[in-house]
Amino acid sequence: KIRYLDKIWGNNKNHLRNFKSAFAIMSTVSDKLGLTNPVIERAAYYYRKAFDSNLIKGRAIKEMVVASIYAACKEMSVPRTLQEVSYAANAEPIFSGRCYRIMSRKLRISHTIVDATSYISKIATNAQISQPTYREAVNMLSVAKKNMICHGKDPKAVAAAVLYACCLKRKEADINQSKIAAAGSISIVTLRKRLADILKIFPEVNYSKTRSRMN
Repeated sequence: KIRYLDKIWGNNKNHLRNFKSAFAIMSTVSDKLGLTNPVIERAAYYYRKAFDSNLIKGRAIKEMVVASIYAACKEMSVPRTLQEVSYAANAEPIFSGRCYRIMSRKLRISHTIVDATSYISKIATNAQISQPTYREAVNMLSVAKKNMICHGKDPKAVAAAVLYACCLKRKEADINQSKIAAAGSISIVTLRKRLADILKIFPEVNYSKTRSRMN
C-alpha cells in the first residue's frame, strides 16, 4: 500500500512539475508578445486538455505550449503567427507546427482565420508607413477582401501585398519589398505572389515602372 501511494504521489509531482514549467513559459510569451489574460487562460485550458489526452507524452513542453497559445490566439482573433509565438518561447517553429496540427486534430479545435485587417496596422507600424498611405491601404484591403482571388490566401500576406501596392501607388521611394516582407514576417517570394493577385484587382497601380526604383 505504501508503494502504491508513493507511486501515485510521484505521478502527481510529475504533473505539477510539468504544469509549472508550461505556465512559466506561457508567462514569458505573454510578456514578450503582450497577450491578454483571457488568451493565456484559454491557452492553459488547451494545454491541460492536451495533457489529459496524453498528447504531451514524447513531445517537448515548449512546443506544446506554443501550440496551445497559437490555438488560443486563432480562436480569439489575435493576430499572432506561429513563428512569433515560437520565437518568444525560444521553441522550434517546425516542431511547434506539428504539435499544433496534432492538437487541433485530436482536440477538434476549429481553425478560425484572422481577418487581414488585423495585420495591416501592425505591418504598417513595423515598416514605418506614413498615415495617409496606411489609410488608403485599409480602403484598398476592404475592396480586395471582397474579390474571390484573395479567398483562401494567407491574410497576413494579403495585408502586406496591399500595403506594398499602396506604397507603389503613392510612390513611397523608401519602401521596398524586403522591408514590407520583414515587417510582415513573410518571405519576399510570398509577398510577390500575393502582390500579383492584388495588381489584378488594382490595375491602376503601375508596378513595371516603379519596380526597378523600389525593389
